[in-house]
Amino acid sequence: MKLPGMAAARRPKMPSFQRLRGSNPLELQIVGRTLWHAALVGLAAGFVGTVFVAALDLVQRVVLENGVGYIPLRAAGEEVLPSADVPAFRWWLLLFLPALGALVSGLVSGRLAPETQGGGADAIIRAFHEQGGLVRRRVAWVKAVASIFTLGFGGSGGREGPTMQIGGALGSLCAQWLRVSERERRVLLVAGTGAGMAAVFRTPLGAALLAVEILHRDDFESDALVPAVLASVVGYSVFISFFG
Repeated sequence: MKLPGMAAARRPKMPSFQRLRGSNPLELQIVGRTLWHAALVGLAAGFVGTVFVAALDLVQRVVLENGVGYIPLRAAGEEVLPSADVPAFRWWLLLFLPALGALVSGLVSGRLAPETQGGGADAIIRAFHEQGGLVRRRVAWVKAVASIFTLGFGGSGGREGPTMQIGGALGSLCAQWLRVSERERRVLLVAGTGAGMAAVFRTPLGAALLAVEILHRDDFESDALVPAVLASVVGYSVFISFFG
């Protein structure tokens, strides 16, 4: 006569790693694919960041240096185009050129993609939390054009916000093209944000850490840490292959 619990007692126990795999199979299945996608995002952000920096430097050379005779401050190593002779300083042009650049930038962003107005970091945070990582396809190039007019004509601002939004938009665009889940799309959004900053500022580790922690006040997005590091290293490698 068998007792009710004898069959269950003789059944071999499932190893711990098999129980883990059965309880959460999605994690182990998508990790390799997500890293591959993050590398693609870093590649795209590296090339786009290269074009963005070269175009911005070209506009600053033509408008500010050759036209006004004003040399904007740059950190060591940020100069990507060879230096040229600078004419006499025409200070009065600085009273009008930044306003002209801001006007063109406002018209471009206001008519084509209003979410590109402002610095750019807030838009990425909003897309991550409220839009499931979705960013419209036109955002990347509209933000680039608007930023080139603003900064290239002497407007007050920096490259941090624009590169964050451009990189994040590229990550979201790649996710939409690859048709991944919402969770992976948000991870690629973060990875693209880090890759954009890593390419332009040549700081792969710092950019990845900033991308995962800027989304929260008291925490960081741990799921996106490794993809962000990988994308940032790839974007950085592409950028320095052109500019050193």
